[in-house]
Amino acid sequence: MLIGQICDFGHDGDSHYRLHAPTRQLAALPGVVAVDCHFYHRLLPQLIEQADVLVLQFVNDWDWLAICSHRRRLGKVTIFEANDYFFDLQPWSPIAAAWSDREVQELYIQLMRHADGVQTSTRFLAKKWQELGAREVVVFENHLVSMPELPPLKERAFTVGWAGSPGHFADLLHIVPSLERWLGRRPDARLAIMTNDLAKSFFHLNQEKLQFRNFSSLEDYLGFLASLDVGLAPLLPTDYNRGRSDVKFLEYSSRGVPGIYQKLEPYREVVREGENGFFCHDPESLLNKLEMLYQDKALRERVRSCAHYQVKRDRLLENHIGERLDWYTSLMPGKPAPASHPILQELQPFADGEIPTYHAVKPQQEEKDLLQALGHADVKEGGALLQNLVERTPPHGVALLHLPQRLNDIRLPDQALELEPLLRKLAPYSLRWKMEMARATFIKGDYPAAQKELEILVEQEPACLPAWKYLVKLLEVKNNPAGALAARKCLEVFPNCYSLAIHALGNFPWPERVLTLRQVLHRLRRGLALFEIPLALRLIRRTVLDTLNNQPATPDTLGLMQTACELFPDSQTLRQELANQLRPQGEGEAWLKELAAVGKMRVAQVVAREENQPQEAPFLWQFAVFIEKVLSKAEIPPGPHRGV
Repeated sequence: MLIGQICDFGHDGDSHYRLHAPTRQLAALPGVVAVDCHFYHRLLPQLIEQADVLVLQFVNDWDWLAICSHRRRLGKVTIFEANDYFFDLQPWSPIAAAWSDREVQELYIQLMRHADGVQTSTRFLAKKWQELGAREVVVFENHLVSMPELPPLKERAFTVGWAGSPGHFADLLHIVPSLERWLGRRPDARLAIMTNDLAKSFFHLNQEKLQFRNFSSLEDYLGFLASLDVGLAPLLPTDYNRGRSDVKFLEYSSRGVPGIYQKLEPYREVVREGENGFFCHDPESLLNKLEMLYQDKALRERVRSCAHYQVKRDRLLENHIGERLDWYTSLMPGKPAPASHPILQELQPFADGEIPTYHAVKPQQEEKDLLQALGHADVKEGGALLQNLVERTPPHGVALLHLPQRLNDIRLPDQALELEPLLRKLAPYSLRWKMEMARATFIKGDYPAAQKELEILVEQEPACLPAWKYLVKLLEVKNNPAGALAARKCLEVFPNCYSLAIHALGNFPWPERVLTLRQVLHRLRRGLALFEIPLALRLIRRTVLDTLNNQPATPDTLGLMQTACELFPDSQTLRQELANQLRPQGEGEAWLKELAAVGKMRVAQVVAREENQPQEAPFLWQFAVFIEKVLSKAEIPPGPHRGV
């Protein structure tokens, strides 16, 4: 059986536990050849055609919907790995900006629905993915490849510690004041932290009390754990944290570190209070457990020994990897038969020295050139780089799939259309190049033909959002009477993608445009996460103002502005426009009230500019607001955007 995984190659814990370690272990099973292949490698098209099982890590490419359907027709299995709840990210997360785009979120959901199965890391996530329409979901917990023997307790200053990514800054900051208070009462105790340097300013401890390391590789992190007597795992009660795995329990336990864990979903089922770890539900309860472990060395020894034994018995990957293979096999339409895999010959240069049936197909120079071309600021130069990759022998298939879009971007539709025979031979299932053929036809001026091609695409694959975007924009540009009907159908398919609704608004007559936009905002009131607010505010503010520009005030426009201000109460611009709408409707008292609110916002802005800037950690107040609102279970306001 040939099992392929489409992924990036990283050195963090997630890359190890969820990507490369499982693939290597699968390759060690009898009759299995396993491949980790980069998203843009030239061998990708062949792997798509030949792999019996293909595991997909998320990539922002709508063509994967068509690939799932194509492989299903071939009797092959496609799995989507979804191991984080990206719909509730912390606003300061490095990936929050990308995931605030509802089109990215929509693709994530559609991949779950199109894949033959979804594999995830926790029961919490499995339930979420089932609710979003995944065909079949299975939980594969994180496991360790190996673990050392239990090290002896060391005689040293008592050290309590924590390590984590910037995404968990608020989880850490929440317990810092209590920890510092406890450390102040224990002269022989110290704190060890491993994370990004930005967190240094969270602490007011001298060098003797605080050992701070910058986060680096998984190997360095495991070495850091050897310096701890007690490990902490605080988590705020967010859905993102509820979806996290219990990997910190595995890591602490494997290194003989007794842990204090938040009583939240990741640890509820694995931690047994007082036996293999301890629970905390707030900073004070954490200090109580910490004091207990500080005072009782025998308790530390008993708990860490129990945890180490449990993990060694239950959580080694080699004892569970067969479960993955069994599930993959169960999803196949029939009993897997020996198959010819011509790609195996080309995989030989990538074979692993220890496990010859494992292949790490990392990006080579061609792929680096491809990534440079796709990210090039100059569209024309980027297109030239792609053209160079396509003209090589053999041509780079992934580059070929991206080339028509670049040619259309620089208005060379004839060259784009000339690629169709090559593209049809390479990837007859691909939506990407078919959309670009329609776009090239449009650029050449054959609007009816372009419209027909796009209508065929959305009928064949209704979930292909980019095809809908092309279609509704074409209809709007040509003032086609069919535009309103297509826009309504588009919004039925993607009811929660407000950016797509904005894109389609121009197809509606003005009165319906106002009502449709208000309906979109009503839906957002029920589900706009804090990290989504910056992008949502920019897009919606501009769209609302453009919609009302030079139009008379009516009860419907007033309703639109009221809904917009309920969604973004701290926007000066929207509140001012609401005031403008109130007076013509005879709402004099409400008009004065809005003007007063806008005035207070402006005064606050002036004061903020005149005052000295506070000397505090970047975003420290945002962390504090986030913590307060999460713990109070209140709606989180758009704090970073006051006065816009």
